[in-house]
Amino acid sequence: MDSVSTFFVLLLLSLFAGKSTGKQCQACGSTVVPYPMSTATDCGDPNYSIFCNSSSGQLYFSSINGFRYPISKINPAFQKLVVRPPPVSSTSCYATDYAQGGIKLNSSGPFNLSGDNTIMYFNCAPRLLTTPLDCSNTSLCWSYVRQVPEFQSCRSMNICCTFRAGGSATASGVRLSNASQCTAYQSFVSLSPPSSGQQWPQWPQGGMELQWSLPRELQCRNQSDCDGAIPNSNCSADPLAPASGIRRCFCNSGFRWDPITGTCIN
Repeated sequence: MDSVSTFFVLLLLSLFAGKSTGKQCQACGSTVVPYPMSTATDCGDPNYSIFCNSSSGQLYFSSINGFRYPISKINPAFQKLVVRPPPVSSTSCYATDYAQGGIKLNSSGPFNLSGDNTIMYFNCAPRLLTTPLDCSNTSLCWSYVRQVPEFQSCRSMNICCTFRAGGSATASGVRLSNASQCTAYQSFVSLSPPSSGQQWPQWPQGGMELQWSLPRELQCRNQSDCDGAIPNSNCSADPLAPASGIRRCFCNSGFRWDPITGTCIN
């Protein structure tokens, strides 16, 4: 995580001075881990699990296929984080997560791709020419591979495509396989292409923005779970799933659940 992102998170958390944060995880090196992100079973919300490399202080987001993507930014105020897409092979136009099928998100989990991603597919099959993706000879992906040395292995391809993420078709990840007909990809957050006929003076760093749904109250087994994590709450049956046996730390009368800090506030 860069210094600007770290400063922003520290500033955000300082706004809640005087409030405890429900089971917030310890920092990963010098990198703040905001609620509800969870790097261990005893902190954060387990539904928002990420991985901490304590030696490097680097946080990673794990796809459901087990591939880990470095996290470059976390914005808890807007429930968004940015991961770095994997590099492409220097000898062939294949992403290093091709064997895992690209980045895949749990469709029933709290994370999905935001609509601010511009995604480029490389080394695609002709069948994609019939899709709504921009696979034309003037597609932005061609400018990228011609200008960026790291993607020179994709310059001999016949087809690449560019599209803006968003909607159910792309919400749960970027798929690479024989079925998807592409072998590599790149992504940019809030990309603003230059005027027609102009080239990029310098391409921005690749990034893929994920957004998460606000967490519900923590699940609990008994009252001691709530007392240790969320003061002013009571371990009670979940009224939204009465037959499931799930219990949560619901705030006492006079308090309300704050999903940003993971606490009951008045």
